[in-house]
Amino acid sequence: MSIVSGVFYGTNFAPVIYIKDNYEQWYGNCTVSPCVEHVSKQDIDYVFAHFTGILCTSILYFTIYCIVKKNRPVVYPRVMLPAIISGVMWSIADISFFMANEVLDESVSFPIINAGPGVVASLWGVFLFKEIRGKRNLVILAIAFCFTMAGCLMCGLSK
Repeated sequence: MSIVSGVFYGTNFAPVIYIKDNYEQWYGNCTVSPCVEHVSKQDIDYVFAHFTGILCTSILYFTIYCIVKKNRPVVYPRVMLPAIISGVMWSIADISFFMANEVLDESVSFPIINAGPGVVASLWGVFLFKEIRGKRNLVILAIAFCFTMAGCLMCGLSK
């Protein structure tokens, strides 16, 4: 499951990057009408198509789930509002990801952006859920944070 997730996550922005980098190959000497004369170089212009694809895929998965469950899906009303809030938060993060990819190269922005959720989740584990306790564990976590931040700093400065 993690391999499949990694493949999907790794190819998440591939179509946008490919279109931006290779549009002249396909449309540079266009003789067919209508011809694409302009392909945007701004990542933010691809957000709507990206989110629409995610929505369509989610609807497809939910439809398959409903078919498998014989039109009796298990839905918990208590999780609806948190799920919507989580989706909005993810959307803001994904838009920020697009904007970071525009300013930095993907080889720089991806490691930085992928380090953030682990740091945030660890902080939630320390302060909210009290999962990480004890001086030794907190020192190990602090050392890990230092390595993470140093790596992010080096990635950012490498541009």
